Amino acid sequence: LQQVVMLEIHQPVSEGDLIQGEVIYIDHFGNCITNIHQDILQDKTAYRVQFAATTITDISMHYAAAPLEEALALFGSSGRLELAVRDGNAAEEFEIRLGAPVTLFIP
Repeated sequence: LQQVVMLEIHQPVSEGDLIQGEVIYIDHFGNCITNIHQDILQDKTAYRVQFAATTITDISMHYAAAPLEEALALFGSSGRLELAVRDGNAAEEFEIRLGAPVTLFIP
């Protein structure tokens, strides 16, 4: 017997030059998917991502854009901001859990 669990997904909050979101899903690779969708940027280029006392200074186009075992941020196939470690597990390395805050700074 399976139990259905309804999750409440909060919308990201835009405050001036930053967008405050949170991790809403962690996949089996340890990639952390946020509630920040690329549409919220409205043609602006994201400049800096901050999470778990870590800062990433740009958004990668794909996973291979980062050096091995380095943290990266990118917009995945769902259009949502993802936090990852190339050939690693971001959730374990940065001790990220569901609901963890993520801040996107826009220049």
